[in-house]
Amino acid sequence: MADWALQFVWNHPQVSVVLSGMSTMQQVVQNVDSANNSAPNSLDDAELSTISNLRKAYEKFLVVPCTSCEYCLPCPNDVSIPFILRMLNEMAYWGEPGRQRITFFYNYSAKTQKDIEEKKSNGEEITGAATLCIQCGECLEKCPQQIDIPDFMEKAIEIFENGKSVSDILF
Repeated sequence: MADWALQFVWNHPQVSVVLSGMSTMQQVVQNVDSANNSAPNSLDDAELSTISNLRKAYEKFLVVPCTSCEYCLPCPNDVSIPFILRMLNEMAYWGEPGRQRITFFYNYSAKTQKDIEEKKSNGEEITGAATLCIQCGECLEKCPQQIDIPDFMEKAIEIFENGKSVSDILF
């Protein structure tokens, strides 16, 4: 998938540099190989059509356009904003059949400041639930996607805490 994405970007003649996130040497090698096999206008109509169809299928279930850039962090109340937005997108994709699995991961999140302090003292990774959001709006100024994060935190509470239907809240 990463190679397809890079090929798509390199396909545009106006692109001269592509910056991609890499965290392992294997990813560096793969990205160099991808760049060596790319050129402007190198994708044919069938490949471009496939990419367009994949984008449409993906966007159908992407209710929150979060890229997990984490610019919204740190949240002053320890809300794990990208994690919660990802959980909402997972719920949109899987619907009610995925509720149990997705809620399991959400429920691992700290729901109070006491939970956060306990996790810190145990050396655990801290994931703050949507219930920690006080609607301060600090994240709104930071989000390059201009996502109404406080609104989505309320939706997360309705779905994960109050058991509301995914289709009633997200669609």
